Amino acid sequence: DFKNGELDNFEETVEKFYSSTKDNAVRTIIIDGIDEVSKDCREKIKTKVEAYINLKNMSINIVFSSRNNISIIELFDDYVHYE
Repeated sequence: DFKNGELDNFEETVEKFYSSTKDNAVRTIIIDGIDEVSKDCREKIKTKVEAYINLKNMSINIVFSSRNNISIIELFDDYVHYE
């Protein structure tokens, strides 16, 4: 959806999704397939997710999933990596 520009209002999308959950709180944001978009798009997605968390001033877990890729590892060097 990011790739197609369908999640331009990321904050609204996340909060709408979590409003239907039992405890109504954002605990984890998972971005799957970050390797399936261009480098520029990866950076925009990372920035958008981090900005949302900073805006909410909350302790939210973030998971970016990807195939093993050195350019992705470098972009996300401030995150813990698992293989």
